[in-house]
Amino acid sequence: GVAHDFNNLLTAVTGQCAVARSVLNAGGNPETNLLAIEQAARSGAELTQDLLAFGRRQVLATRVVSIDEMVAGVRRLLERTLGEAVSLKIETPRGVWPVKVDPARIEQVLMNLVINARDAIPGGAAPRSGSKGNVVIEAANTALKEVDTAGRPGVTPGSYVCISVSDNGVGMSKEVLARLFEPFFTTKEQGKGTGLGLATSFGIVKQHGGHIEAYSEEGRGTTFRVYLPAAVGATADPIPVAPVAQVQRGSERILLVDDHPGARAAVAGMLASLGYSVVEAGSFAEAERAARAEGAALDLLLSDVVLPDGDGPQLAERIADACPTAAVLFISGYTANAVVTSGELDPSVNFLSKPFSLADLAAKVRSVIERRRSR
Repeated sequence: GVAHDFNNLLTAVTGQCAVARSVLNAGGNPETNLLAIEQAARSGAELTQDLLAFGRRQVLATRVVSIDEMVAGVRRLLERTLGEAVSLKIETPRGVWPVKVDPARIEQVLMNLVINARDAIPGGAAPRSGSKGNVVIEAANTALKEVDTAGRPGVTPGSYVCISVSDNGVGMSKEVLARLFEPFFTTKEQGKGTGLGLATSFGIVKQHGGHIEAYSEEGRGTTFRVYLPAAVGATADPIPVAPVAQVQRGSERILLVDDHPGARAAVAGMLASLGYSVVEAGSFAEAERAARAEGAALDLLLSDVVLPDGDGPQLAERIADACPTAAVLFISGYTANAVVTSGELDPSVNFLSKPFSLADLAAKVRSVIERRRSR
């Protein structure tokens, strides 16, 4: 399933590149082809994130959030996903404890569960009554005791917030229910799914220290319950301000370190288009020599986390004395453990996950440099 999806995406990329080349040769504008290539790349990035989530290797950008705020933020998207034929009801009463999570990842879990609920209500009608299909999202405080966790491997007693997603769809057999969270297991026809949706949700919830389980009865519907450790007594963090839409430019000197020539060339081109002066290096040793040659003229070290002869954090430490005014920003498609602790990004680390857009790169570079100057 994954190979099928990736090959389709790569076919879109290579095919659109060929068309764009012919359009250029004819003196035309390949804007449409470039947009299609960009969309295919984004879809590939999402699929890769699913694989990382399943392997519990995503970098979590956690903050304390209230459940009702988080669910309300994606309600419109969930309603669009269900369509007019299926009704959505959300019950998140006051007094539900906050949770410390990566909101984007938990929203992804909710989306996966709602998509499964939608697919379980063919034609938008409940299978037995013929009445309108319903999906209900609820949240409640739950205290799990040792007796409750006995049959739940990896779950510890404590205070949790339980988010449940229920539907009145076709339900599942015991055989399907037993394999529900297996990677690549799907009941959909070939080419219609990778079987990663619920496996991804399982990995995300587990990486947050939580638990997910399902209850189902054929012909009556299904309920998924997601248990997230409660941040009892904590206050929800303010919602981050959305970045300015305008692409931010600069003229500072940047040392770009990446051992992948194609990725390095692409990022260097993006930085140059923003007005920055770029020095490139393909290894730890090459970057160290370049940094010492630049000295105080260097404004930013922009380095991949994983290098063939070292890693980004080690490089930043090594050149700190030679480049005292340089800010540090790490980029990576897979971080291992160099800049994360227990799956969470270290608060003191500036990090941008590959792949990223020009606007994301511009905003991050600008904010890191300005923050360094203010200190």
